[in-house]
Amino acid sequence: MIPKDILIQIFEKLPVESLLRFKCVSKVWYNMIEDREFVDGFRVRAHNRGTNLLVRKSRFQKNTDEENNTGVNHSQVYTFFLVDSEGKSVPLAFPDILRETSFRLYQPVEGLLCCNNIIWNPTTRKFIDLPPRNQMPDAWKISEKMGTTRGYYGWNICSEYFLGFDVSTKKHKVLSICHVRLVKPPIACKKGDYDAHVYAEVLTLGTNCWKKISIDISLEQDLCESFEVKSSCSINGVIYSIITVPCKLSIMSTYMGGCILAFDISREKLRLLPFPEENVYVETVAYPGELGGRFALMEVLDQKIWILEEVFEGGRWTSVDLSLPKRWCDPHEYERGFNVYPMGMGSYQDGEILFRVSEICLKTRRDFGATIFSYNMESKDMRKITELDDFLDSYDDIVFGLVETIHPLKQVSSF
Repeated sequence: MIPKDILIQIFEKLPVESLLRFKCVSKVWYNMIEDREFVDGFRVRAHNRGTNLLVRKSRFQKNTDEENNTGVNHSQVYTFFLVDSEGKSVPLAFPDILRETSFRLYQPVEGLLCCNNIIWNPTTRKFIDLPPRNQMPDAWKISEKMGTTRGYYGWNICSEYFLGFDVSTKKHKVLSICHVRLVKPPIACKKGDYDAHVYAEVLTLGTNCWKKISIDISLEQDLCESFEVKSSCSINGVIYSIITVPCKLSIMSTYMGGCILAFDISREKLRLLPFPEENVYVETVAYPGELGGRFALMEVLDQKIWILEEVFEGGRWTSVDLSLPKRWCDPHEYERGFNVYPMGMGSYQDGEILFRVSEICLKTRRDFGATIFSYNMESKDMRKITELDDFLDSYDDIVFGLVETIHPLKQVSSF
């Protein structure tokens, strides 16, 4: 019989496919491969091996209802691919439920993806549904208003899910923010014409219990305004989300169109932060990312990166200048222009930023395809990673930073 420590050393050198097969050999091997310490060690080694790009391709398919003879309609369907550092694309097996499910594709968190209320592990091809949240404390009040004023109030409810990684416990957690609004007719947009309620809860993956989070009064009032999540990422135990808001919030000196929602995963504390300067707006801010272990925003036109420090101690911004190709930022002197989309910072290779660049003809607006570039922060050098001319369309989604993980996803039964 092979000693356990020797088996562990062997397992550490095996690829994912072999580990998944070996889990079926015996209960002992199954428990060894799913052991928390082994899973976390695999996670660390996966980062050293490098990360992949995840592409979600979108297309429309025709649907014909022959039975009811209602004609043809179109539905949007999705497929997923992995793209490595050499530009090689590989089809990715994914749950059928994601084929026609629309959701915003956020950056992966230690190998896992949050797809609305579904957590998906692309490496093991497993997924779980998140358990139902707790009943809202004021549900009886909402029900009472809907009952006594039937036909007078309209209402809507929306929920946002954010995935993060608690570095202190090495566990994934999910933040849920639920927004409920009762509106008086006609549909109004100003305060006083609606009742709004906001609830925040957090769930540790592997458990079945949502925990309510207390929210400061001023923060709750700001979150009662409707908001939309533009992007989200998890960095060093904090979930950062760029949100758009319809009006000036208490944290803003002037209306910026949006702000940053930060959640400390370990302390389970929420906070809103304004953008670094009054002339920085949600429309000019590119996707957030990690730079040196800190949260950073990018402005392509101004060629500047803003870095956030001391998040929950007041927040302090510093800036770093970029040196991008002139043609990218000032295309008017050329026949061809560029649509430049920063894809993320810090996680592809050390000190590098990924850009997705689509070249277009300024006269005909013809698209000549997309190319992935890498920009080195220290040397200021730019190098081409891969061309995706025949593979990537302008309406496809692409995120960076996907690492392999054997994190086990198990559906916890509700009682």
